[in-house]
Amino acid sequence: LSLSDSGAYSAWSFQHGNDYEHSSFLGNDNEVAVHWKINDKILYLAAAVEANGWLGIGIAESGGMPGADIAMFTASDNKLVDYHALSYSRPIEDKCQDWTLVRSIVKPGLIIFEAKRDLSTGDPQDRKISNDSDQSTPSHRLIAAWGDNDDVTYHGANTATGQIRFFGKANSRQDIPLVQPKQSEIVNAQTDSGEVDLLVNKYVIPEDETTYADFCFSLNELEAQGLPKNSTVHMIGAEHIADMDTVSYVHHIILWGSTDHDACKSYKESMIYAWAPGAETLTFPSEVGIPLGELGYKSFRFTVHYNNPENIPNNVDNSGVRLMYTSNLRKYDAAIMATGDPLVSLEGQIVGTAQYDFSCPSSCTQKYLRQDVTVFQESMHMHQSGLRMVNKQIREGQVLRQATVDFFDYKAQGVYSSVQESFVLKSGDSFETSCYFEDGEDTNFGFGTQDEMCITFLYYYPAMPNFHGFCGYDFFDEKCSTTLERKDIDVNVEGDLNRSFGIEIDSCPIGLEDFPDSSAVRWGVKVVAGVVVSLLVYVLEL
Repeated sequence: LSLSDSGAYSAWSFQHGNDYEHSSFLGNDNEVAVHWKINDKILYLAAAVEANGWLGIGIAESGGMPGADIAMFTASDNKLVDYHALSYSRPIEDKCQDWTLVRSIVKPGLIIFEAKRDLSTGDPQDRKISNDSDQSTPSHRLIAAWGDNDDVTYHGANTATGQIRFFGKANSRQDIPLVQPKQSEIVNAQTDSGEVDLLVNKYVIPEDETTYADFCFSLNELEAQGLPKNSTVHMIGAEHIADMDTVSYVHHIILWGSTDHDACKSYKESMIYAWAPGAETLTFPSEVGIPLGELGYKSFRFTVHYNNPENIPNNVDNSGVRLMYTSNLRKYDAAIMATGDPLVSLEGQIVGTAQYDFSCPSSCTQKYLRQDVTVFQESMHMHQSGLRMVNKQIREGQVLRQATVDFFDYKAQGVYSSVQESFVLKSGDSFETSCYFEDGEDTNFGFGTQDEMCITFLYYYPAMPNFHGFCGYDFFDEKCSTTLERKDIDVNVEGDLNRSFGIEIDSCPIGLEDFPDSSAVRWGVKVVAGVVVSLLVYVLEL
């Protein structure tokens, strides 16, 4: 049953719901409720579920257990414990306990706990909660599990997942529970906006294990759905339209746009959207869009990678992509840049258990970036052998910043979009894209689901004229051809994977229960305490 049908939960929500600014349900059947607010760099969170024994809420990295930061409440002892997970197994208790239990309610068939934690604890066994207020920034991924035993045991089917914006706009009391509206719903509420659907339309999926199918759409087909004729609009978002009968066969989708009138015969095309399982609705910043129409893309090629490992016949697919647009043109055009090995030039080579470092040279941005550009989304893609991925931005030989997924989880998310604020890319900047793989079955690089890839996608604005958008290995454009370094690794040797999450620090801040919930204050107290001890030792020595 949905938790929203619970009278006890409704009573708690009526009494304490106004203590929080946001709320949402996790799970397909709204099994878990989460309420939260952020105040003075502290997260205040409440969670509820119909259970008798325990409830765990995790801030996940890729959407699954590996790399998750978990708060675990047990009803029998009214205790909240800070855990982290490194795999799909029992979580590990943190050395530093950064969650504080505020209050709890335990009734037959219901658990509710309220707690607080710093947004950034400085503990590598915790996940930092980043600012995700901009709709173009990916939201945070949450997981939950619960049970009726006194001890935390295997949860079985008692799990739920979801995505929330910790820094989203506050909702009023009557909106609880709030589910974030889809971008298409927001667009439909705007009079100068609309949407068009590109559907594969009764495509029979071949029995082959791997199929790449192209579907072409003209501007006339989009205009038949309401796209303004003889004009230019801005695409401001995109989302996958799933066919629930065939969704498990769709490995990924790439949408190409062409300034010619037939994308399937054109060599003048650019990638404008990519989707893989786990990807959120793509939303552009408020002053950014991709032009469609007379002064933009006039035709489209829709490439679907189907995966049919059991060679099942007669599956008919009707999935597709929904494009949201506005006729109120925005200030900037957007585009995509891809690094690593975006054209899979390593096709056929054995992957092994190894680290691959693709270096995109500064000559690429020097040639094509006529001005500074802003990257507003950074997404990383590997397949089933992928363990970890890093994309470093380098300026004048120094690493300026990096996006990292320490625990890439293909089962939970085929593409990982980093929760981060936008950043500036300058002419002369370079990238190093690193992929870590563990493979004992002689997997090759290639285009199939059982093969491997290493690609980072960067959405940026303003779009640069004449830039093809690729900086890849063994690429025809020498200015944008990456170098590759490969080295074997041992996943059982500490340090070979270079992971930072889950590392145990030497000591924790002292007196956590006695001082304000600010990491800076806590560390300050520790430093002051150390100074006091040193002074005492000095006095005694005198």
